[in-house]
Amino acid sequence: MKILVFSDSHTDVGTMRDITGKEQPEMIFHLGDHYADAQALGGLYPDIPLHHVLGNTDDDYGGKAEQLLELFGKTFLLTHGDLFDVTKAGSGAAALFAKLFLYGKQKGIDMIFFGHTHEPFIYCCDGLWLMNPGRIGRKARQAAYGVATYGILNISENQLRCEIVEV
Repeated sequence: MKILVFSDSHTDVGTMRDITGKEQPEMIFHLGDHYADAQALGGLYPDIPLHHVLGNTDDDYGGKAEQLLELFGKTFLLTHGDLFDVTKAGSGAAALFAKLFLYGKQKGIDMIFFGHTHEPFIYCCDGLWLMNPGRIGRKARQAAYGVATYGILNISENQLRCEIVEV
């Protein structure tokens, strides 16, 4: 199963639409900032299951701050990351995901997807995977964050492979 992972779209539905058309995923995750963008993308691709969470810049929209999913016997957490105090990598890898990692280990989660920092990141420690697909939105302060990125997760009964792709 191929899953597209977006975060921090910041009103750039067009880029997500184009990537979804090109990649032809079987599922999409959107990790917040902007929740309404995820809803718009879902309207464009109603046959592709879409799981999305609220980010720190989102109004309530009736959504949730985190979501647990089970696929192929693996447990995934979707969150924006702000509620776990994720920070930019420049402050040290341990600071980046300490609360997320501890939460994931306590809950028996296999992989955590988060955004918020706009920095792409994939890491595995003690069997727990963490992925931040970076920022897909190209409209907001592009120069400050460099190139837009997204994630791809390929999962099957015996394989879990993830990558970051530049737009």
